[in-house]
Amino acid sequence: MSIFATIDKLVHPAYQSMLGHIRSGTLDRFKDAFHKALNRGDEFSVAAYDCTESFTSLFDEGCAGNFHQSKCSQRVAAMIFSTAKHG
Repeated sequence: MSIFATIDKLVHPAYQSMLGHIRSGTLDRFKDAFHKALNRGDEFSVAAYDCTESFTSLFDEGCAGNFHQSKCSQRVAAMIFSTAKHG
């Protein structure tokens, strides 16, 4: 096994855990902000758009420089969209 494969095998679980933590925190904060926006009277589409833009950007910043950032960003965007769609 090459040194890179060994390093990947050792580091990958921690990396996945870190991404999961960032993803979970982002989604929780999105839900809070989205519901607050709706409760203060923002229109659904405006709240969904503003919160989605804001929190996908925050997730991307939290993952900056990571190997699978685009794949994770797509997953978070889909989770956020699903949450916004269902209120």
